[in-house]
Amino acid sequence: MLKPIFLKNITLLLLIFNLGILNAQEVRPVKQRNIPFSLRAVGGLGNLIKPNAMRNNFYSVGDILLDVNFGIYKGWNIGLNMRYTGFQIRQGASNVADTVIDGLIYQVRTIHNMYTPGIGISYDKWIGEYSFFNFGLNAGYSLVRYSKLRSSVEKNTTKYPSSAYNYEGLLLTPSINFNYFFEENVSMSLFVSYSFLDSPFKPETVGLDGGVISYSVKDGDLKGNIKFISFGLGFSYSFKRIE
Repeated sequence: MLKPIFLKNITLLLLIFNLGILNAQEVRPVKQRNIPFSLRAVGGLGNLIKPNAMRNNFYSVGDILLDVNFGIYKGWNIGLNMRYTGFQIRQGASNVADTVIDGLIYQVRTIHNMYTPGIGISYDKWIGEYSFFNFGLNAGYSLVRYSKLRSSVEKNTTKYPSSAYNYEGLLLTPSINFNYFFEENVSMSLFVSYSFLDSPFKPETVGLDGGVISYSVKDGDLKGNIKFISFGLGFSYSFKRIE
């Protein structure tokens, strides 16, 4: 009677030992990989945070980034990119008079366009055979231009000269991306980023400096430089996925 029980116990111990080995193999650290060269495109929407004068009167029309990425060492990357970010003024949020042509009213639909060439550094933390998190920091120089301003209207020519439509500023953007390879060289991603523009909002360029809608420094609505959070989707193509 003892022999069968002993054999059963030995068999059970061997089974537990084998399961332990398998579990240890499953939880072993994922190998860090390097993607030598890739092209990336991400697009989404921005959510303005500061200043209040801009947050309350503009909404996102898109935030798009095109990036050439170079892997340098064990998941570390450097990239060159071009970014466009647009915010459009809400209907009726400008004091500039609407234009009437042939009895039809054309409302002021000003767009705050940001064109930002930049460079970035990032790190890929692989969490599986086909998936990884990308932690990045991008720095660019934004050229801002307002489109669809009624500068051609005679009464606004002196108040809103064309030179006042443009300004510049340094744009810093930390970001997090989750990437998954669904094909050998193609991955999709989810991203979120937080951008800081080293320039304040200038309400005089869009007719928000007087009239029914007016913002001033003393009211606190112009306090702080432009800040916004962006989120969306992206795709990348790697010419050689793993090195």
